[in-house]
Amino acid sequence: GLPFAAPTITPTAITAASGSPNKVSDHCEAVFDLRTIPDYHTEAYEKVQELAKNHGIQVSLLTDGSRAGYTDPHAPIIQALQLVVPDLELTVSQAAADLGALNIIGAQGIIYGPGEIQQAHQIDESIELSQVNAAPDLYEKLYDQWAQM
Repeated sequence: GLPFAAPTITPTAITAASGSPNKVSDHCEAVFDLRTIPDYHTEAYEKVQELAKNHGIQVSLLTDGSRAGYTDPHAPIIQALQLVVPDLELTVSQAAADLGALNIIGAQGIIYGPGEIQQAHQIDESIELSQVNAAPDLYEKLYDQWAQM
């Protein structure tokens, strides 16, 4: 199979308000980001629901799961990128992205661009300006190479 990371669940927001600074709130809401792997989202959510029910906690989805995207490593867009960036290492992205939506309409694509994935969505997210400045030229070369395939 593909090298997907293990599913994760991360608390991203907790809210409890009593209306007074000296009173304990009568309820609390928490938001969790559940990251799964293809064909496991429903089962993972059902396990979370069961665990919550066993503890008297109500659970609901804020959004539907993101569809996983996949592009064949031999697809023209990947071959073109490998010609433009010869030392490129192909990996499976562990992040949610729009590639799954593109696959639905028959498009194959890549997730590639400036920045470091470890910086994404962090409090101190940043990017090297040299990477931003180099991106348009790289995308133009990629487009030209892909158009010839």
